[in-house]
Amino acid sequence: MADVLKTVDQIFAECPHLVFYDFEVFLRFWCVVIVDAELRNGCFIADSHALIDYYNRHKDCVWVGFNSNHYDRYILSAAYYESSCDEIFRMSQELISRGYTERGSLIDGLRSYDTGDRFHSLKQYEAFMGHSIEESSIPFDYSNPMTEDQIAEIRKYCTHDVLETIEVFRRRIYDFEAQTEIIRMFHLPETAYALTKAQLTALVLKCSKYEQVPDIDGHFVSTIRDYSGEEWHDEILPCIHIERYTKVLEFFQSAENYKNDQKLNMDICGVPHTFGLGGIHGAVKKYHKAGAHMAHIDVTSYYPSIMIQYHLLTRMSQDPDLFKQIYDTRVQLKREGKKKEQAPYKIILNSTFGITNQKTSRAYDPRRNHEVCINGQLMLLMLLEMLEGHCRLIQSNTDGIIIDYNGFDLDEIKSICDRWCEITRMFLGYDYIDEIWQKDVNNYLFRFASGKYEAKGSYVKFSNDLDNDMPVVNEAVRQGLIANDPAAIDQYIADCNDLIKYQKVVKLTEKYRYVYLGGNPIENHKCFRIFAVKSRGEVITKQKVAGGTKAKFANVPENGTIVFGDLSDSDLRDYMGARFTIDRVDKDYYRKIAKQRYYEFLYNRKNHAPAKKHKVTNDNNAEDAAGGTDESECTV
Repeated sequence: MADVLKTVDQIFAECPHLVFYDFEVFLRFWCVVIVDAELRNGCFIADSHALIDYYNRHKDCVWVGFNSNHYDRYILSAAYYESSCDEIFRMSQELISRGYTERGSLIDGLRSYDTGDRFHSLKQYEAFMGHSIEESSIPFDYSNPMTEDQIAEIRKYCTHDVLETIEVFRRRIYDFEAQTEIIRMFHLPETAYALTKAQLTALVLKCSKYEQVPDIDGHFVSTIRDYSGEEWHDEILPCIHIERYTKVLEFFQSAENYKNDQKLNMDICGVPHTFGLGGIHGAVKKYHKAGAHMAHIDVTSYYPSIMIQYHLLTRMSQDPDLFKQIYDTRVQLKREGKKKEQAPYKIILNSTFGITNQKTSRAYDPRRNHEVCINGQLMLLMLLEMLEGHCRLIQSNTDGIIIDYNGFDLDEIKSICDRWCEITRMFLGYDYIDEIWQKDVNNYLFRFASGKYEAKGSYVKFSNDLDNDMPVVNEAVRQGLIANDPAAIDQYIADCNDLIKYQKVVKLTEKYRYVYLGGNPIENHKCFRIFAVKSRGEVITKQKVAGGTKAKFANVPENGTIVFGDLSDSDLRDYMGARFTIDRVDKDYYRKIAKQRYYEFLYNRKNHAPAKKHKVTNDNNAEDAAGGTDESECTV
């Protein structure tokens, strides 16, 4: 995410061809609100003739929505073709419940871009940003004619959602710019804005299930290429040489060992590891070490490199050389520090491996997918074998390892790594680490020698505008770990008075229909912002059918309240109408969670001297505070 967001004025100045829109569909009424470079406050349209006129004047624009590729563009097309209100409502319900399959109903040439994703709803993102998540009080199956007041209410909330779509787009604009650049560079039609990264990659690589082959008369005929029957005929590359950990090699030599998602668990270099089609994963659990002499060694563009060096790109690609050109260009741009320019190439390189195992993709070639994954693990295992006895392993994960080289010869380690590179034809990069806190392979925090922090996992991850789910807990855990003192957690939470840091955002799934705050039903909402409170709190529950058993939302407080309004509102109220400020927040609830997670990171802190203390100032950097350093580590 960019450090400085572009303003709406900047976006429209750079991209005047953008149209942001959102539909609301009721049983007897539909409408759309549109925001473009000229109509910043929104254009409200509720009849087909006005919509047809607007669209015909803006058909060369890119129409941007949230979840629009799965919903709004079909409603747009139906309204454009003057479908009845009943037909549009029926389509809307089908799209919401199970997805619409009549693809031919789309407007020909529609340039649709979806700034949403399949993981979160727009309301969840509105909540993450601290904005209002109020919904209209009018149910979608409302059968009476709309009054003027009801239409005004619908217009208000629909306009709000379009403006919020723009806010999400602002925070994801580099995805749009990368997609625009891909379309330009590879001369794709502008309808390609509607494609996912996976679909775009398959198109760029000219993947096709058909090939032209000569018949007995020398004429070329089209035949279907289908490699699905070879899925489990995986081959191990001749460069692989495993001497000590032969059980891993034997595991991958027979597909019967892993084809049903079986795993192999064994210690490698004294560290528990897991092997399988999900990749290699290993880590010393509950580990902490301070005082430098650690290195993160990762393989440069690992899977793409394997595909190129060993001709394991999907066989559905009709232009394999293009993939190498993309790779070479991206590597050069990365060397030059051109982050924005390399983004389009990075999308293609990072998507190619995944689409080879998607049955619906034109790039589907499961054997190649498995061979890249298996040989990638075995190559990394080779590196671990070669380094064993020359360093201490802290972690290994898919495309790299973290080692402790204190007391060992770093030049010798690099020399071994160089030999590995010669054998495998891969390239390694080195980043040096000053301190690491590691709960397991999926939850860790470390500080590079540059001062930059990297975090992974739900316990310590850095929050952002589109992922603000109780960030105070993660931030407090990081502060406690960095200070090597649980008191830092108490101090951080005591000092933090930003409401957005304490919110828990939950979404009602399709399995449930009703939500209650204590005994009070909450209607017409599916997204909820919950706070633990010291006073006037209730348990928040959900219910599948009226009168059925009530269930709690996961990871929400027993004494909570719901706040739908914008958190910046000076007169903010909770759902029950009570004034809501930071004074009502039960900080002990969040402190307790943070302390529990903090101690889950630790193993044996006895006799562990305090590490150098640091204060995190932002997501990427830290300022040093006074204090000494040590090179002690936990017993592991």
